Amino acid sequence: MTLEYQLIDFKNAVEQMAEPEVEKKPLLPVFEAIHNSIHSIQQANRTSGEIVVEFVRNNGDMDPKSIIEIVISDNGSGFTRDNILSFGKLFSTHKKDQYNCKGIGRLAFFVPFFKVKIKSIFYDNHKYYSIDTHITENNFYETVNIQAVETPETEVKTSITLTSIDPARAHWYKIGSTTIINEITQHFLPSLLSIKNIRIKIIDGEEYFLDDSVKDVSRDKPILIESSTFDIYHLKNRSPHRSTHKIILSANGRSVKELPISFLPKGKIGNDDDRYYLNTVVISDLLNEKLNAQRNEFNIPKTKGLVEGSVDLGSIYEHVLSSSRVYCGNSIKHLEGVLDEFIEKTFDELPHLSFLRDDADVRNKLKLGDDSETVKNAYVKKFSEKQVESFNYVKIITKKYESNEIPNFDEFQKDSLMKLEEGMKINHAPLVSYVKYRDFVLNIYEKLLSKRSDGKYQPEKILHDILFPTKSNSVDSEVDYFKHNLWIIDDRYAVYDFLTSDLPEHAVSEAEFNAEDKRYDICAAYSDPIGEEHNVFIVELKKTSLPLSENNDPITQIRSYVQRMMNGKLSKHNGTRINITDTTQFYGLVLCDVHSDYFKNYMIAGHSLKKRPDSKSYHAVLLNERFFLEVTNYENLLGIAHARNKVFIDKLNHK
Repeated sequence: MTLEYQLIDFKNAVEQMAEPEVEKKPLLPVFEAIHNSIHSIQQANRTSGEIVVEFVRNNGDMDPKSIIEIVISDNGSGFTRDNILSFGKLFSTHKKDQYNCKGIGRLAFFVPFFKVKIKSIFYDNHKYYSIDTHITENNFYETVNIQAVETPETEVKTSITLTSIDPARAHWYKIGSTTIINEITQHFLPSLLSIKNIRIKIIDGEEYFLDDSVKDVSRDKPILIESSTFDIYHLKNRSPHRSTHKIILSANGRSVKELPISFLPKGKIGNDDDRYYLNTVVISDLLNEKLNAQRNEFNIPKTKGLVEGSVDLGSIYEHVLSSSRVYCGNSIKHLEGVLDEFIEKTFDELPHLSFLRDDADVRNKLKLGDDSETVKNAYVKKFSEKQVESFNYVKIITKKYESNEIPNFDEFQKDSLMKLEEGMKINHAPLVSYVKYRDFVLNIYEKLLSKRSDGKYQPEKILHDILFPTKSNSVDSEVDYFKHNLWIIDDRYAVYDFLTSDLPEHAVSEAEFNAEDKRYDICAAYSDPIGEEHNVFIVELKKTSLPLSENNDPITQIRSYVQRMMNGKLSKHNGTRINITDTTQFYGLVLCDVHSDYFKNYMIAGHSLKKRPDSKSYHAVLLNERFFLEVTNYENLLGIAHARNKVFIDKLNHK
C-alpha cells in the first residue's frame, strides 16, 4: 500500500463530508451503490443490465420494521483490478471523465453501516476471477491490497452488502416500503429516462421494477439557452401519495434540484380517469458539468450575470416552465372550464354577487384547481371590500358637497355618478337589514350579561343559544350562516364543514350510547386548505354565577376534549364528520371570569397562560403545539365584536 492512499483521515472524511448529507437523505448510501452498478453495467456494454436492491428487515420489529441490511447486486463489469484501486482511493479520477464522478460517494456507506461486504465475479484476460471480502473504516485503505482468485464460475456478477448498522442511526431506517420506492424512483428518474438497457428491481417483501413508473413519459423538443442544450421529459406521476408538480434539474443520472411548477394547483391534474402530478425532468451536459461536489446544487448563477452568453438558473426555470405549460395545455383548459363553472355556480347561489361577473381582479386572483367554496369565498370577500369602499366613498363625497355650493352637474356626473351607481348595486336592502340584525344581537347580548332583578345571572343556555342553538348540529337542524351568531366570536368561524353544539359524543359519531361520553359546548370542523383533514375550533362556555375551582376548571375541561378528539371520539368509523389526523390543528376559546381569584392565583400559572397586551385576555399553546387556546370573558368578547362591526352599525345609525 503506497502513501498516497493514506494521506486523508478516512473516519474524518466520513464525518465531515458524508454524515451531514446522509442524515438528510438516509437512502443516500443506496443511491451511491445503485449509481456504481449503473456505471459498471455501462462499462461492460451490457445489452440487458439488471440491478437488484434487497432490503432485509428486522422481523421482530413493529411496522415499519427496521432495515438492518441492504444488498445491491448487478451484472456489470465486476470488481476488476482498476475498480479495486479506485474504490480504495478517495477522490479517485477513475470515472471522472466518463461519468463526472467525484470519488467520494462510497463515504456514505460508512455513516450508518460499520461493514460493507463485497462479492464479485469478473472476467479479465480470458479468465474468471472472484473476490469475497469486507471493508470497514479501519481497513478501508487496505482495499488496494485485495487479491482476486481464479474461479470456475462464469456468471459475472457483483453484490455489495451494507450491514452492521450503527445502533445510534438505526432509527433513520424505519422507512416504509412505499417511501423507499418513491424516493429511489424520484432520485433515479433521469437515469430511468435516459438509459433503456438497465432494469432496477426493488425487493422489500414484494418485488417492484422502477421502470414501471416511467412508462408514460413524453420527450419534448430540446431547449437551447445560449449555446447549451437541455433535454426535456414530461412524466405523469400517478402515485396515490401526496406529491407536487415540479421541475427536476438532474445531473449524471441523479435528481439534484426540484423547482415548483407554479401555475398548476396543489392537487393532481388531468381528467377523472387519469389524475397525475406533472414531473418535468431536465437533462443537460451543462448541468452535469456544473454539479457541485455534494451533488445537491449547481455552480450556476441564480440570475443573469454580467458575463455575456452565460446561463443562469432563472432562465432555465422560465424556459422549462413554458415547455411544461404547453405540454399540459389540455389540462389547463379543463381546469379553466371547471373554474368558470364554479364562478357561475356562485352567482346562481348568491345572485346579489352577479354585478361582480365582469370584475377581472377576482377572476385573475383565483387559481387553477380552486374548489367551489374557495371561489365563492373570493367573490364574497370582494363583495365585502366593495361594500366598505362604497360606504367610505359616500361618506367622503357627502362631506365634500355639504361644505360647498350645489355641484356642477357635469362635474358630478364625471366624478361621482358612476361610483354611486355601483354603490347602489352593492348596498341594497338585505345588507341594511342584516347590519340592523347584528346591531340588535350585540345589544341584546350585552343586556343578557347583566344581573337580573333577582340578583342572579342569566342561565348559560341563553348565552349559548344566541351563539349557536344547543342540542343541534349543522346537519340535522339545517343551521346556516343566517341562523346562528358565531360572527360574535369571529367571522372566520361562521363558515364551517361541520358543527356540533351541546351534543354527546355518541350522537356526533353515531356510535352506541356511552355514559362516559362528553358534551362539547361548541365544536366546529374546517377543511385544511392543503389536505383532506379538518382543523377544529372548540368553545367552552362557563357561566359567571358558578365560581371557578379545581373541579370547575374550563381549561382542563377543554384540553381533555381535544385529547378525546385526537383519539377519534367525534369521528365515524369511516372517518367522516370530523376527520382528525396527526396534523390536525385545534383552536380553542374559553369564556369565563378572568378576574376571579382562582383564575388569577391558580389557572394562569397552572396552564402557562400568557397575558395579551389588552390585559383582558390570555393565550397558550398546548399539547405539543397542536392546540392554540384563547381565554377571555364575555364582556371582552362582546367589546371586540362591537369594534369589528362598528363601521357598519355607525353608518346605519348615521353616526
